[in-house]
Amino acid sequence: MFPPFQQWFVELMDVLSNIAIIITMVIAIIGLLRWRFELFGRKKFDLSQKIILLAYEFRDQLLLFREKIAWFEGRMFQLEGKRISHSEEILKREMSDIFRFLQPLIDSKNKFHALKWEANIILYPEDINPIQHFEDALDKLRKAVQHYYSQQITQARTSQAGRSCPFPENQMEEWCHIVFGKNDNEDDQVLTMIEQGLEELKEGLKKYLQ
Repeated sequence: MFPPFQQWFVELMDVLSNIAIIITMVIAIIGLLRWRFELFGRKKFDLSQKIILLAYEFRDQLLLFREKIAWFEGRMFQLEGKRISHSEEILKREMSDIFRFLQPLIDSKNKFHALKWEANIILYPEDINPIQHFEDALDKLRKAVQHYYSQQITQARTSQAGRSCPFPENQMEEWCHIVFGKNDNEDDQVLTMIEQGLEELKEGLKKYLQ
């Protein structure tokens, strides 16, 4: 048995030791939580930055796509004469090339899908809803390309067979504007959808980029 003073001192040291252990554990937990919070915040920042950069890339790819097909169409005019004189085979080959020019936009759409899966876990779903504008814009563009060139192929086929080929001029004009764009960007449906999606993404994600 320890004398009273020594017994009291041993018990005090045990209490202080236990307190020190508890303080150490608390500090470790706080440090771990802070590290996790900073890591999670960094992850949000990096992901938001990737989404914004991809949105800009998507817009630039649309403009590049239109530059390519404008050059391509001009070249076809030079080689084949009037547009209406193109044969069915030439038009089919041309449509195939146009869809090949669309591939970078399709790749970007697939990247958006991958980022959306990750963003649904890390970010708020409403923050990434504007990505739908980009997907809708690409779908609209692809359908317009398909309809525009399919209609011209049909026209070339019926013309070669000596038959008239009535087709909706207004609809063809609309498809043409969607595919090639318009000088007045306010009436450019595809570009407007992309610009709207970009602005909404920037507004929704800016809280993670500050």
